[in-house]
Amino acid sequence: RARQAKGIHMAIQFTATARARKKITKKEFDAVLLKRAQNCMQRKARALWELQNERNKVGVRWVLVLLIALYLSYVLRTGQADEIGAGQIFGWPFIFITAGSLLLFNLLVAFYLSGVSRKKTSPHPGLKYLTMTLDFVGITAVIIATGGDRSIFFVLYFIIIVSNSLRYGMRLS
Repeated sequence: RARQAKGIHMAIQFTATARARKKITKKEFDAVLLKRAQNCMQRKARALWELQNERNKVGVRWVLVLLIALYLSYVLRTGQADEIGAGQIFGWPFIFITAGSLLLFNLLVAFYLSGVSRKKTSPHPGLKYLTMTLDFVGITAVIIATGGDRSIFFVLYFIIIVSNSLRYGMRLS
């Protein structure tokens, strides 16, 4: 907040100095102040939007990881593991390691976002790239262990791509 206030103060000071030198009119001076105030408000709104997006992704990730882990446990327990995937990869250690690492990652992101929320700042711009990459890594591990291109989890790739492109635009996806 102090940085933003200082930036606004410097902008007002700059434009006031230019106004005093008669380089800009009163109307131009007011337009510059309004534009700078609007930019500041847009940055705050964007930061809140980013924070809410990441929180939503954390919630969805909790549900998906738990549902996938429960389904894989069911498949392993009923003896269908050899039918759907690579028997040498797919087992209890795979389920615990994959689900545990994804849940731990999600917990760290949730703690980070709660800290960002308390400080009333925006999340680091690289967070969306990190979360998206690790989502792809987790889904890839599950797909490899459950039959590769014949896996029922293959559709999750499309869900990740579509949801991220809707959130961040086509440039990111």
